[in-house]
Amino acid sequence: MMDIYSVQGASYLPSAQEPTVPQNHSSRFSLAMGQASAAGGGLTLAVAQSLMYRSMTTGVPNAELDKYGGYSAVKAMFDANGGSYSLDAIPAQQRQQLAQVVANTGVGNMQLLVNESVALAPVAIAAMAQNGIDQNTINSVQQKTKDGQQPSPQNFSNTAGKEVSAQAISIITPSVAQSLMYRSMTTGVPNAEFDKYGGYKAVKAMFDANGGSYSLDAIPAQQRQQLAQVVANTGVGDTQLLVNEGVALAPAALAAKAQSFSNTAAIEVGAQAISTITPSVAQSLMYRSMTTGVPNAEFDKYGGYKAVKAMFDANGGSYSLDAIPAQQRQALAMQVASTGVGNMSAPVAEKIGVSSAVLQAMSSNGVDKATLEQIKQKTSGFEQAPFVDSNSYINIFMKAIGS
Repeated sequence: MMDIYSVQGASYLPSAQEPTVPQNHSSRFSLAMGQASAAGGGLTLAVAQSLMYRSMTTGVPNAELDKYGGYSAVKAMFDANGGSYSLDAIPAQQRQQLAQVVANTGVGNMQLLVNESVALAPVAIAAMAQNGIDQNTINSVQQKTKDGQQPSPQNFSNTAGKEVSAQAISIITPSVAQSLMYRSMTTGVPNAEFDKYGGYKAVKAMFDANGGSYSLDAIPAQQRQQLAQVVANTGVGDTQLLVNEGVALAPAALAAKAQSFSNTAAIEVGAQAISTITPSVAQSLMYRSMTTGVPNAEFDKYGGYKAVKAMFDANGGSYSLDAIPAQQRQALAMQVASTGVGNMSAPVAEKIGVSSAVLQAMSSNGVDKATLEQIKQKTSGFEQAPFVDSNSYINIFMKAIGS
């Protein structure tokens, strides 16, 4: 007799681990492990979760997965947001609804019926026989679920629409993800824009699932030239792109960047007079000096590095990264990991990954291969920070402001 938890082809998932999609010959179900389609529809976190929960229980037609870029794209979104393949991870009410579907159709993960104490409906037993399930297997399923309650026929419906209809998260498509990641690799993208689509991690997952490349050469020529123009006019972005595309930095961009460096201290200390050094100003500057770095000109506004350090020391300042408040330390480490400029032990300590795009920018700025390889090894396996190459011209700017 066949084990009801390992029936393939006509009815059940093999387990609640990395699930395949159960096949239903009468409904043309088939395995959905093909490559993601670049023409997929909008995919949100809620849609991915709904589809994967159904894949683990009732099964999902290929055509439905293909609307969202295929199984691999849906799974990537689910995994990127901490999705679990345990049946217990499915919310109780939803789990019970899915069990009702399995019980009424005879198609899906029979373990769900055992867990939820739901018995197979007579119509489902007949459907299983019609779909070619042998009688011994049907009898085994009945025996294991006989103590459960009979399902309610009126509850048998596709619940996916109800589950995701009220979600307000913006949709993400392969083309949207590609556009955002190409900009992240070149001009930079505000966090708020990533957040509209579930955050950087979700966008990157969609990009990766559709074979996205982090090489500048992968960006179409016309789009690459347009992005280079943005970098040239703003002074913010991957300077290697300007070199590759033969585009010069606009004088206004250089001047604006230099001015932004000189204004940083005033922004950070709010209403503090720029000539006055206080313990909080000294602490802010020294914490940045220990992590992201600070232009000399900014120290000079407060009497120079020695004066700032003296104020910091006089108030019991510590040079350990652990002394920096956790939230501030995380933000500073994220800046280092996003730009490749600063104390790389900060992202290592905070378990923040350094992307290949950042390593490329560091290489372009003269960091040797051995150092880059060490950084790559020490931060591998961590969630990567988005690439924001805002400091590529730091040496030029420092000269421009007379430091």
